Amino acid sequence: MLAVAAPAYSQNGSEKDFQTWMDISGYRRLSTNLQLGLEGGYRPGGESEASGLSWSTGFVRSALRVDIHTVFFVEGGFGIFHRFRNQLPDSYEMRPWMGGYMGWPRLGPLTICHRVLVELQNFHFRSAVKPFTMTRFRYRIGTTIPLQPGRKKSFYFPVEYEFFRHLQDTPTQKDRLTAGLGYYLTDSLRIETSFATELIHSTLSHELVRIHHILRIRLRF
Repeated sequence: MLAVAAPAYSQNGSEKDFQTWMDISGYRRLSTNLQLGLEGGYRPGGESEASGLSWSTGFVRSALRVDIHTVFFVEGGFGIFHRFRNQLPDSYEMRPWMGGYMGWPRLGPLTICHRVLVELQNFHFRSAVKPFTMTRFRYRIGTTIPLQPGRKKSFYFPVEYEFFRHLQDTPTQKDRLTAGLGYYLTDSLRIETSFATELIHSTLSHELVRIHHILRIRLRF
């Protein structure tokens, strides 16, 4: 699908960009069914070929997770995103969010993972642009394929699909397909390198108008 879409996209002269994301995230158990999470990251190198704009993003995000069942939990938190842009004033996003996760069904060594999020995006600008708020719904489905079952220090193959939909009218919506390679350094520490392709579609014509390519490096504990 991506191989077919990319040539058509280029022929139409639409924008595309390449980004590098570097993230670190982890959870600490507070009680039997309660965990506290923290994530931070930096995303440099976003650049649009068509407009000439470039940007970087730094963020920190917290989470409070409540385990309901062995295969299901709910969580919520708050994120702060700072976007540095070369030709426009910087912007900030305050993002409270809530969601749920379910790991089901289990197919041998594989567990199909579902995650639903609702985010309240509050945008603020260092300019005359007035702040505004949008609500976004996200759904992700994925799994992790173990490449060396039974070994503590082992490689695995994460793959997932996620779509993003704003509840308000917006000119575009996006879908993200991700695949990568991870390695367990210890039982609780792992590193992942993945490649994602985001497809940006027009909400009016449903045509593909932009493609983002993302290289992501994550340390998870």
